[in-house]
Formats: sequence, C-alpha cells, structure tokens
Amino acid sequence: MAETGIAALADISTLTTDPKGFFAPYSSVVLVANSRDAVGILESQELGERPLFIFFNRVYRILSQRYDGDCMLISRSSPVGSSLVYRKELPDVLSLVEGKGFRGIINVRARDKERLSPAEDFQGRPVAFLDLADWAKAIYPKGRRMPSSGFAVAAWLAQQKIERPIYLAGFTGVREAQWRVFDAHDWSWEQVVLHIMFKKDMLRDAGVGRTVGDWPVRELLGYFGDITYDDFHVASAEALSHRLGGTNRVIDHIYSSLKVQLAIRDFFRRIRPRSRKARTRDRLLKEQQQNEGG
Repeated sequence: MAETGIAALADISTLTTDPKGFFAPYSSVVLVANSRDAVGILESQELGERPLFIFFNRVYRILSQRYDGDCMLISRSSPVGSSLVYRKELPDVLSLVEGKGFRGIINVRARDKERLSPAEDFQGRPVAFLDLADWAKAIYPKGRRMPSSGFAVAAWLAQQKIERPIYLAGFTGVREAQWRVFDAHDWSWEQVVLHIMFKKDMLRDAGVGRTVGDWPVRELLGYFGDITYDDFHVASAEALSHRLGGTNRVIDHIYSSLKVQLAIRDFFRRIRPRSRKARTRDRLLKEQQQNEGG
C-alpha cells in the first residue's frame, strides 16, 4: 500500500486537470454505491491509513447519520442541471456527508442531454465539474441507455492511473427490492467492463454485496489439460444462454398472470395529475430554452 504521509490537500479545481496530484494524499479511493451491502465498507480496515470515500447522489439510501471522514459527493446532472439541486434535495444530502473531512461536490455530466449546473447552485460548497459526455459516447453502447454515475466515474478514474488503489463497494448490478429501478443503464455492459478492470487490477472489488466469487477458470484448466480457454468460453456462453432462456420463460408466465393488474396500473397512471417533480422539470427546461433563445 502506498504511503501518503502528510501531503497537503489540493484544491478541488485540480481534480480534472491533475487527478493524480489531487488523490495523492489518500491511501485509496473508495466508490460507494447506494446499496445496503456497501455500508460495511466504511468500517473496513483493508483500505489503508487514509481512504477517500466517494458517495453518489441520494446518500440517505445508505447513510443514517453524518459521515465525518474524508469524502466527496457525486451529483449527477440532468437536462436541467444537478438533480440534487433542482429536486431541492442538496441540503438533506449534504447533512449526511458534510463532516470535517468533506472535500466537496463533483457535478458529473455523462450524456449530451445533461447540463452542468453553475457553481453558485451548490450554495458555496467546493465544486468540480466532470464532463464525460463525449468520453461516454465513445465507450458506451449506442441507444437510449446512458452510463450510470458509478460506472462513469469508476471507469474514468481507472483511466487516470492515479497510483492509488480504487475500490468499488456495492457495484453488483443487482436490483434491490426497496428502491425503484429504471431501465436506464446497460447493466450487462457495465458489469463486463468492470469485471475486466478487476482482473487487470485497474479497479478492485471491495467484495461487498456479492454472493459468489470469481470463477476459478485457470485452476480448472490446470486440472484438465484437454480443455482450452476457447472450449470454456463457448461452453459458458451456451450455458448462460440456456439459463437466460429459462429465466425469460418464467418471466413470461409472471407477466401473463399480471396482465389485469398492469392494465389497471397503466390506466391510473394516465389519469393522475403530473407530479411536482415533473412540473418543476418542465418549468426549468422552458426557462432554459428561453434563456438560450434570448
């Protein structure tokens, strides 16, 4: 583990211009997903003398009290700027991370339609702006899906070669029952890329939230010399395809049994008034278009 000594903390404005220097004072960088399984990482003794924790957006999903250690907050943008700002959630979220070790906010843009917020929207807090829209367009599958905040920041950090281990906690791609999940990200692509980076030690899996470990492929082939890597890859793809087909058949049966309930739900969705959040979003978009037109 790298020694950090008593290096001075760099200004947050250097995060994007000199990421290696910005993260140099820390023993490791830990990205914490909004997952129940990730909470335990805050007490881990495996992260070195001075880890820097990076939280994402609505941290009240995992934090029940203020975290006082070294940390930062990712605020993802939307078409009307930072989601935490326009939803008026920023004060509540900051109350859980703004302890003595709070380094500031990173406003992240990872899609063309998203817009970074002006610095003054963050109520005087230190803020850095990370525009990954063009970068994500190059490495993310084309279509209507967009990179998750965690994937975008993790992959960007891996590319920066900051010379500190980067741990991911709770990045399993598995939905949790208590939070609504939108079909907005290509979870399969993200998990494939992250697993490759784990194997190359570009990123490290903190080991929380996973029910199974890595497949011991190399050890298996060591015992069975007649089996090649190509054999294994073809057979594993076939086996996973069969399992996915079986899962899809079960899902089809479930949907068939829920047709009436889904029809009732869709009817009430069509007739209910627009939510306050939707009205606010429409108003901000209209104001933004008027300002750009003027």
